[in-house]
Parts: sequence; C-alpha cells; structure tokens
Amino acid sequence: MASVADTSSPSVSNLIAQNIGGSSSSESSPSVSSESTEKTQKLPMFTWMVKPCFIYKEEYKDCKSFKARFHQYFVDGKSADCSGWKEDYDNCILWEDKDNIDALNKVIESEKTRVKKRLRAHYDNDIWEHRTEPPSNWNSELPESIKKDYENSFLKKKADELKSGEEKLGPISGSEAGDRLADSKGEGSSCSIV
Repeated sequence: MASVADTSSPSVSNLIAQNIGGSSSSESSPSVSSESTEKTQKLPMFTWMVKPCFIYKEEYKDCKSFKARFHQYFVDGKSADCSGWKEDYDNCILWEDKDNIDALNKVIESEKTRVKKRLRAHYDNDIWEHRTEPPSNWNSELPESIKKDYENSFLKKKADELKSGEEKLGPISGSEAGDRLADSKGEGSSCSIV
C-alpha cells in the first residue's frame, strides 16, 4: 500500500500520529488468549483497527468493478490501484489462519495509512480554528420566533401528553386509534392509513 506523502508542516503529521497512535507497531496490549491456540500472544496495540477479512475482499472486488473504474476515471482521470486491498486481504487471511503477527502488523500499518490519508485535509485546514471546548452560549434561550413555532408543534403536543401521563407508549387498540383519529379532525392536516 502506498504511503501518504508527508506535508511540509511537521505539526500536521504529529497531530495525525497522536490521534491514531503513531506508526510504531511494536507497542503491545496485555496478553490476549486465542481460542484456536492454547498459548497466549502479545497482540499489537492497534489490533482493533483490523476489519474482518471479508471486508477487505469486498473492498477489493468493489475497487475492481466496472462501476468503480468508471467513477475512478471520472473523478481522478485514471484507475485506482486496488492492490492495497488485495494485500490487506491476503495478510488478514494469513493472520486469521496462521496467527502470523507480521501479517497483522502490515494490515494495521495499512489501516493507519488509510486513516492518515482520510484525515489529512482535516488537519491541513487552516481556515477554521479547532475548538477545545463548546461555545459559552451553546445552551442559551431560543429566539422568540422559534419558541412560538414550537408552541403549536406536534412535538410539543406529544411532550405535554407524555408529561401529563395521557399518552400511552406501545401498541394501541382499534378503538383508541379511532378516538385519536376523531380527535385530530379539524386540527390541520393529518395522515392516516386505514
């Protein structure tokens, strides 16, 4: 799988590395017991990033399909290299069938590269300032016009019914449905399936 080209800003790479754990695959999590073997193994920290093998196979098949090739040509002007999906599938099968840690590490690195590539534009964005906390007025009062619209809304009526205990949650009987339908006549438009 091709690696993502480094940007001129080292802080971008550092931010991405911090959010997905860097590129070191030697970090380990506590020992995990495998059902297929009696022994325990030290698995790499980012094993959780590995998808089930059939997903890599489906991604490869999708990448090679006529529809995908047409889309790739339309968007990029050339066909995409699908070999990364095939390599990931082969390595995933090696890991599942033979407990090959090197194959697992290759899939993990490929997933990290995919995440870095996906997040690159997010971290390269220098237009918007990233928030560290929500705005101070995030929970302020709504404008009067919105409050007025809410007072006559279906949501408000249902909330009031639930508060007063009139509304029953769950299935309703035929007579209750008829009563509700009769009550709603003249309250504007309503939709019912009879």
